[in-house]
Amino acid sequence: MQALRTLDAAGKPVTFETVAKQAGVSRSGLYAQPDVRAEIERLRAAHRRERRHDSHQPTTGRGRAIPGR
Repeated sequence: MQALRTLDAAGKPVTFETVAKQAGVSRSGLYAQPDVRAEIERLRAAHRRERRHDSHQPTTGRGRAIPGR
């Protein structure tokens, strides 16, 4: 669980692959732990929602969001 917290706090994507690499374990080991699996799936979905929300922000044309919008 520490590996996924570290990734999440750093703003990095939380996926089975990234957590497995960070923790030095296999992906199948993560899938086998229901509580860890549920947390990875929750954080992965939250990250996707954030990315989708960010992609709908008006930009300056240089990929930066316009302040106040």
